[in-house]
Amino acid sequence: MPMVIDDTDSEQQMLVQWCMSAQVFSDPDLRQAIRRIHSIDDDKGMKEIHPVIEATNASMSPFSLELRSAMDQTSGVRMWALVNTNADPISIGATPYTATEL
Repeated sequence: MPMVIDDTDSEQQMLVQWCMSAQVFSDPDLRQAIRRIHSIDDDKGMKEIHPVIEATNASMSPFSLELRSAMDQTSGVRMWALVNTNADPISIGATPYTATEL
C-alpha cells in the first residue's frame, strides 16, 4: 500500500531542504521560499511567518535542529539559519572556537 504524505508534512520537508541548501539566508529570501513552497501568490498571506517557523521547528526538534534568526549588525536585515541545538561531543569538536568565543 502506498504511503500517504500530508501536504503540510511535505511542505515542511521542502522548507527544511531549502534551508539546508541555502545555509544562511535573509528574511526576504525565507519569505519568498515560504510563499513558493506553500503556493501563496502575494505578501497578503505572509504577514506573519512565525506559525510556519514554529511548525517547522516542531517537526525538526527530534533531530536537534531549529531555524533561528539574528539581525545583521551592518545592514539591519534579519538573517536566518538552520542550527544544531545539540551540544554533544561531536558537535562541540566541530568548531575551533570555545563556548565563550561563540
